[in-house]
Amino acid sequence: EKCEADSKENESYFLNKFEKEEQNAKNISQEKLKMENLLNSRYKMLEKEKEDKVVILENNRNQLLDNLDKEKVAKNALADEKVHLFRKLEYSKLEISQLEDKMKLVQVDVGNCIVEKREDKGKLDNLENVLVNLKKEKNHMESQYLEIFKELEILKTKDTKASNDEDSNVAGKNSSQVESGENNDE
Repeated sequence: EKCEADSKENESYFLNKFEKEEQNAKNISQEKLKMENLLNSRYKMLEKEKEDKVVILENNRNQLLDNLDKEKVAKNALADEKVHLFRKLEYSKLEISQLEDKMKLVQVDVGNCIVEKREDKGKLDNLENVLVNLKKEKNHMESQYLEIFKELEILKTKDTKASNDEDSNVAGKNSSQVESGENNDE
């Protein structure tokens, strides 16, 4: 009987323990299920967050790539503008150099003109002096011509008088010779 009572007690103890363990297993199973559901839901939520973040990151990446492309285009435009400005600067320097060369040539031409003008002024002064001298010489020659003309007129007048006197003398002589010839003839 003792054995039976011990056995019943043990049975009851083990049955109780078994029920507790079974309840404990059910509780653990429920908790496991809850945990799985919680973890599943957490996993799904994290997966969705990850997908959302991936989408955001993809959008950011695409935007950054677009920005990078825009910056490359802008950089190329700036490089083109720099090349254009550099060429324009070189062209301006070339124009300035050409203008400086032209200015030097003009300065040389102006210098030559000044020298030529001085030479021409000197020649003009010389020609004016020669002209003045020629005028003086002409006036002198004209006055000499007038004096010679007057002397010639005086000589002509004297010569005419002398010629008349001579003609009178010759006529007188001729008439005396004619008369003497007539006398001889007689």
